[in-house]
Amino acid sequence: PFPANSPMSRFGLGPFLSGRHFDLFHSPFGLVPRVVGRPVVVTIHDVMWLVNPRFNSKSWALRLVAGSFYRASLETAMAEACRILSVSEATRRAIAEHSPWHQS
Repeated sequence: PFPANSPMSRFGLGPFLSGRHFDLFHSPFGLVPRVVGRPVVVTIHDVMWLVNPRFNSKSWALRLVAGSFYRASLETAMAEACRILSVSEATRRAIAEHSPWHQS
């Protein structure tokens, strides 16, 4: 019920899902909802907010606000997911470089 890459997905989807029956949550958009209470698989398309936020926007304000949110969300997703899916070999290498706890 929320836009995929929004703070509402990160903070509102967990409560929305509470009480619903499912065994696994797959997040196809790189953000993991808070308080899912089930194993999470996340698909990460890129880690540009971690590598170089300047590639995402020319606006310093957007890089500051959105960058903080997306960096924290990506790091949380990589830390909390029981599995990470990448869309390419380059993304897999970038994930391994920026999240050493998921190198295998």
